[in-house]
This record gives sequence, C-alpha cells and structure tokens, in this order.
Amino acid sequence: MSVQRIDDLIEAAWTVIEEEFDIRAVCRWKKEAFEFLADEFGLDHYYTQSFKNHVREFERSNILTGGGILTAAKEMISREDKN
Repeated sequence: MSVQRIDDLIEAAWTVIEEEFDIRAVCRWKKEAFEFLADEFGLDHYYTQSFKNHVREFERSNILTGGGILTAAKEMISREDKN
C-alpha cells in the first residue's frame, strides 16, 4: 500500500484546483486516482465508486470532493498499515 502515492494524488488535486485547472491535467489526475483506488480497494469498494460518481464533471467542487475521498482512503490505508 502506497501512502506516498496517495499523498501525491491528493497534492495533484490541490494543484489542479488552485493553479492550472487544465483539462488534460484533470483527466490525468482523475484516471490515476481512480486506478489507484481500484487497485487498492477494488472496483466495488465505496471509495472507488464514490470517487467515480463524484468526479464525473470537470468542476472544481468535484475535484475537491475527489481529493476528500482520497484523504479518507489515505486514513484507511494508514490504519491498516499500523495493524
């Protein structure tokens, strides 16, 4: 489980929101984040499905929601790593 990878994805979400909001950057972030969640938790997991459903539109509020989902996933991964 890669805490560093999810940290990078969370940081990328903030970068997309605050600085560039380039559609290509959003698409790349969305694809990489979804793939990470699917690999980490599976396609049917709540975080994966929630991310998929909330990040359909390319709006800042949806990217913010996606970043929040990644943050929640990071907390779950961190707890699992401690056990």
